[in-house]
Amino acid sequence: MVIGTWVLMPSRRRPDPEPTLSIFPDQVHIGDRFTDADMDGAAEWEVVSRPVTFKKGHEVRARVQRPGNPATAREKYWAAHEKVTVRRMTAPPPRPTAEAETIGDMKAILGTRRSPLASAGGSCRPPLPGTAATAVSCLS
Repeated sequence: MVIGTWVLMPSRRRPDPEPTLSIFPDQVHIGDRFTDADMDGAAEWEVVSRPVTFKKGHEVRARVQRPGNPATAREKYWAAHEKVTVRRMTAPPPRPTAEAETIGDMKAILGTRRSPLASAGGSCRPPLPGTAATAVSCLS
């Protein structure tokens, strides 16, 4: 909108900061990032393995590295009762799966599981006492 010589522009929205979570170490996911103060000062690390508990569940260990730099990989240990603040990355794209679009596709994927007798409208139950048994087997 123009008012006189001034042009009013909508304010630019800053992107939302990545959400931070305060979680127990055994709840970290691959791809989570956290800041750790070590010898070199504060540095960002990325979790690259699933967490594993040790010492009767009192200690948690996971493999971490600087983001995009596998040469810096090391193991990180946490006490299981201390919370860790992590930045959770967005979920990775789902893995492709075979999707059946129709019931016919499902039958083709799973195959037929009915016996020939059941497909013909018969029954796979044993004959009742006093009735004639059929010679057709229910095994397919």
